[in-house]
Amino acid sequence: MPPVYLDHAATTQVDESVLAAMLPAFREAFGNPASRGHAIGRRASKAVDDARFAVATLIGARSMRDILFTSGATEANNLALSGLLRPGAHLITARTEHKSVLDTALHLTQHGVTVTVLDVQPDGRVDPAAVAAALRPETALVSLMLVNNETGARHPIEAISPIVQQAGVPLHVDGTQAVGQLPVEVQTMGIDLLSLSGHKLYGPMGVGALYIRREVRRHLVPMLRGGAQEGGTRAGTLNVPGIVGLGAACQLATDVLPATEPQIRHLRQRLWAGLKPLGRVHRQGPTDEAALAPGILNVAFEGADRSAVLPRIPELAVSGGSACTEGSLAISHVLDAMGVSAERAKTVIRFSLGRHTTAEAIDFTIDRMTAAVQAVRQSDSRHRDASPRSR
Repeated sequence: MPPVYLDHAATTQVDESVLAAMLPAFREAFGNPASRGHAIGRRASKAVDDARFAVATLIGARSMRDILFTSGATEANNLALSGLLRPGAHLITARTEHKSVLDTALHLTQHGVTVTVLDVQPDGRVDPAAVAAALRPETALVSLMLVNNETGARHPIEAISPIVQQAGVPLHVDGTQAVGQLPVEVQTMGIDLLSLSGHKLYGPMGVGALYIRREVRRHLVPMLRGGAQEGGTRAGTLNVPGIVGLGAACQLATDVLPATEPQIRHLRQRLWAGLKPLGRVHRQGPTDEAALAPGILNVAFEGADRSAVLPRIPELAVSGGSACTEGSLAISHVLDAMGVSAERAKTVIRFSLGRHTTAEAIDFTIDRMTAAVQAVRQSDSRHRDASPRSR
């Protein structure tokens, strides 16, 4: 039997309907979408436009022309920051952002950009008042994620965007863990730029998008040059099969999100309720449901080091945190920013649920986690009792 998959924050399985939609892009619509002089190229171009419309519809964009296709959210984040920030400009971001934002911000400091990295509250959320206090006359961009990939903490973007708008500053939101998981409306939420990735919403890897409000796009400097694709903003032949897959995934999310969001949220609550009887368990992130994404649960199991627990649960596909930093021995920068001790951080396991997670899978996970954590705690207790120091 394959493991119970609870690592959807790292990646999702391509949906069967998405895969079926992609196949014609390898066959009948295999042309270069820039080759509009013949039918096969025009077919590919239409497939790209259809996908662009589906992405725009899912996020409530004013026009499909506000959607720029990329290789994923990492590129979209890089483009949003590097494309808008010039020497002398000021950027505001937060300590818990994805590394594709934080590392890009660090790089830009070497090119004359000043950066304010905001602390977060103990629940992992940014205080809107801190954003207001950090604004300067030279502030050119505020970049904050909507949902944190490790804890599921949801920044109060709806409260932050009016503050940023009043200052006349564009707001970039990394929506990688939010789009397709919960309702995202860029117009009503006051978002000027939004990054997203196909493989986090049951689409293929290697494709994503950056939404750019029309008034902001004219200020964006391309990172890739050498072609007129994407209105001259991103050169390079378009990945038609990937783009078609992203569009199909967005169309699917538009259709099923009203049903899947509450279903996933209920199962995450069931998982937490089943783990609490273990005792000495701590959840990282907000306790308020409105401030928490539906599918992410970050739990520290006191007295049970993750390195000892994971080998005991081969039937479960879970993680110790972000897939981008899974191999690192250092404490997660997200948990560190939240004030979580290094000792507790070593016991953290992230569970991230998806559309196909079942109640049976959750109950199985509770049973296996309970057995594994208890075994590790008992083993550790016996080891301490047998040590010379304890005698």
